[in-house]
Formats: sequence, structure tokens, C-alpha cells
Amino acid sequence: MLGCKEASFRDESDFGYNYQPKTEGHWVEYMVDSTTYNDVTSPPTIFTTTFYLREEIDSVFQDASGEDNIVVTQYRKENLSDSWDVYQVGSFKISESSHQRYFNDLRFISLIFPVAEGREWQGHSFLNVGNEPTLEYLDDTRYDWNYQYTAIDEVMVIDSFTLDSCLTVLQIDEENLFEKKFGQELYARNIGLVSKELLVLNTQAPPSGASFIDRAESGFIVTWRLRAYKD
Repeated sequence: MLGCKEASFRDESDFGYNYQPKTEGHWVEYMVDSTTYNDVTSPPTIFTTTFYLREEIDSVFQDASGEDNIVVTQYRKENLSDSWDVYQVGSFKISESSHQRYFNDLRFISLIFPVAEGREWQGHSFLNVGNEPTLEYLDDTRYDWNYQYTAIDEVMVIDSFTLDSCLTVLQIDEENLFEKKFGQELYARNIGLVSKELLVLNTQAPPSGASFIDRAESGFIVTWRLRAYKD
């Protein structure tokens, strides 16, 4: 269950840097649910899977511009009883003005500082995916990837966790007769990313009383949910 309660007090002088910890050894684990729709069959084939990810903060290195970047190692396992295997290595770049995630050669501006409800920014301004068909949904020249803070320092309940001082980033919320895109991330102070939902669906099915998800013929839904973290 995911719910929100009354907003807690926020010091207006706080820029919100601790929404993404930088301490070496800090880690967060997620349960990841993935649903893929394939329209090569009729009706479409729907494939679902669940696995587990851990993101752990490692060392710091300087990029070509002399700015600090944080190495982040991502581990994966298919079942809770399995041991962790290294999945991929990426990085965070946290400056006075922004927090950037860099994985799979893709750089996203995940947060901007100071955090303030209603602030907007182009989270995909570093991306150049116009000639990559599998990533065209990330193209901010075609779709409205205009990130916005919609909640600041709220108490949120994510499964068994009650987390104070949570931040909501709405990344995209677009729907027409044939396409639906929704992206949202939640961050908690001193933990980092605690929930993520990305939905990219397409259909040629005519409108009906059914939801878009029920009419979907291709695309995917991915959700990350907090399951553990290092205090």
C-alpha cells in the first residue's frame, strides 16, 4: 500500500540535498516488478517477472570537468534466497544545483536544488535518443518529459515502511487514444529513491469502457519498491 499523510514541517533554508545520500557504503534494496506487452500475438502476450536490486554507493572520482562523481554499483538477484551478483555500474553526480543519475550511457537530471513544490525542469536534457527506436519514448522533443515536484516532505507509507519527509517527482503523465506514458519517483530524506513507476504503453484497440492498461498491446510497466536500506 502506498499512501500519503499530512505534510511535515520543512526548514525553508534546507535545499534538500539529503534526499540523495552520498555516504560510501550506503545502500538501498528494491523489489522490481516488470510487465511486458508483446503484440506479435493476438491477443498480446503479457510477460511478468519479479527480481531484486541493490544500489550501493562506492568510491568518488572526478570527471573531465573536475567535478566529483559517485560510483554506484547495482546488484541483482532473482530470488530472495539467492546471493547478490553485480549487475551493472553507474554513477551519481550531485552538485549544488542538481542530482544526476548515469546508467547505461543515459544521464537523467533526477532532482534539482533547492527542492520546492511546483518547480519544473527538463530531466532528459542530456539525452539524445532520436535515432534509437527502443528508446524513442525518452525523447523530450516528442513527449512532455517535464519533471515537477508535486509533494515535499510528506509522510508516506510504502508497504511496511512509514517514511517521513518524502519527495514526489512527477516525470510525465500523458495519455491519448493510442499512447500512455506515466513516470514518477519518490525520494526519502537520508535514504534516497524509495519508489519508482514507469509505464509506457501503446494500443490500436478502439476506446471502450476498459482501462488503457487492459487495452494495451505493446510496451511495458516497471515498478521499484523499497524493501531494505542501510541506516
